[in-house]
Amino acid sequence: MNKHILSVFIIIVLMASVTAMTVYMGITGKAAAAQKYQGFSSYEEMMKAHHGPEGEGCGMEDGVSAKANMTGEMLPYGITLDLNGYNQLLKDDAEKLTQAELPGYIGLNILLPCCDVATLQATDNCQCGHHVALSGLAKRMLKQNYNRTQIQQEIDRWKGVFYPNGAESGAGSCNV
Repeated sequence: MNKHILSVFIIIVLMASVTAMTVYMGITGKAAAAQKYQGFSSYEEMMKAHHGPEGEGCGMEDGVSAKANMTGEMLPYGITLDLNGYNQLLKDDAEKLTQAELPGYIGLNILLPCCDVATLQATDNCQCGHHVALSGLAKRMLKQNYNRTQIQQEIDRWKGVFYPNGAESGAGSCNV
């Protein structure tokens, strides 16, 4: 009998929690959308604030460009280290991960000065081009059975391409 009462109690608590979350999300839906875009109301507004009206800025220092660091080298996971590879990584982000692949993805360090998202998450990652490409890179490599250390090393390589003076410096290029 006690197990039955406990089960009913747990169900009631869960239902109340779901109801409260649904109400909260309905009330704060706009705030949740703004949080997704770092307080901006849309992706376009966020990107304009980060990169200027025509994709300028983004920590450009002394004319350093990501393109200068793109060697065109064919990488072991099947893309080139250039604009074509970058564009492929953007597409690769659409890949869906299995439950078994998520632990290799969640928590990878993608910290860049253009946004506050430091690690890959199962949902609600930053939607700026650099982070989308790094997410696509992680997904591509997971699908090819690379381990977490190998994936992080490649993420760090691409971060060096995006920010030639170091991601910590904020001096980089969005002109990829």
